[in-house]
Amino acid sequence: MRNVRTLVPAVITAVALAAGGSAVALAGAGPTSASGPVAGSASSSVAGLLAGSYRSEFGRLSVGGKPQVVSQEAPTLSGKARLGSTLRVVDGTWKPAVVTLTYSWFAGEKMIDGADGASYTPGASDVGKVLSVQVTANKRKYRPVTVVESAGKVAPGRINVSSDPKIKGTAKVGKTLNVTSGSWSVPGVSVSYVWSAGNKVVSTSKKYDVKKNVQGKVLEVEVTAAKDRKS
Repeated sequence: MRNVRTLVPAVITAVALAAGGSAVALAGAGPTSASGPVAGSASSSVAGLLAGSYRSEFGRLSVGGKPQVVSQEAPTLSGKARLGSTLRVVDGTWKPAVVTLTYSWFAGEKMIDGADGASYTPGASDVGKVLSVQVTANKRKYRPVTVVESAGKVAPGRINVSSDPKIKGTAKVGKTLNVTSGSWSVPGVSVSYVWSAGNKVVSTSKKYDVKKNVQGKVLEVEVTAAKDRKS
């Protein structure tokens, strides 16, 4: 921009002197459209040189009427595209450095209503869809630029055990064993039980009455917590 401020007045002055003051032609059709000065004159050389510089700089900086914000380092996403797991936008860097950012989140090709912040937590309806965020950088007197970042398909949520289920009772023929449900990282889960003796399933209840046919075998219970993604 420093060169443009120096060159533009110089071109106008040179053309006006060489062409007898026809500055209107410069403003309307460019520096070279004015009536030319006498060939070989010093004014002709100066006007041609400055007019060429002016035309080049003007064309480069005036596309669209405004300069555009530039993404120097694109935004990225932190976190996993998983049900219940929060994703956050790392804003990247821009030129000029100070810009205002806006965000729009999409599930597939559909914009998610109300999802206009720098973070988003996928819901049940997002599972299996490609999640992406559109980041737009705005600055006064500049044209905005938009960058899209994809997080990939949203995976089902993960349930972790908070406290292990425990077997209560004595593993002895005629006795009853009970297993606690334990606690889980997701509320409202449904819990199922599978008792086995060796490789054989002997019960799918929360409790098990020890039978004589399992005597001498190792008793185990597998506890599974699950939740429908729609619930």
